[in-house]
Amino acid sequence: MKFLTLPVGFVAAVAAFLSFFTIPEGHIGIETRFSKAINQVGPGIHFKVPIIDGVKVIEVRERKNGEELSAATKNQLPITALVTINW
Repeated sequence: MKFLTLPVGFVAAVAAFLSFFTIPEGHIGIETRFSKAINQVGPGIHFKVPIIDGVKVIEVRERKNGEELSAATKNQLPITALVTINW
């Protein structure tokens, strides 16, 4: 019976390790069971059922892109416009 102790302990340790997951700040986690969404979780440490459940991490922070554009007016005067998009 002693020869079973090491493999059983190893499997239990791996299952315990796979049961926890973390979501970083600025992200949300979508918990899935057999690829079907079952729960939305916020940042922090969470518990899941190993192998059966999965987690998809999605970033939800607001991003800003800006670009400077050059153009000409009707009188051929050069102008510059700064266009910014928040997404």
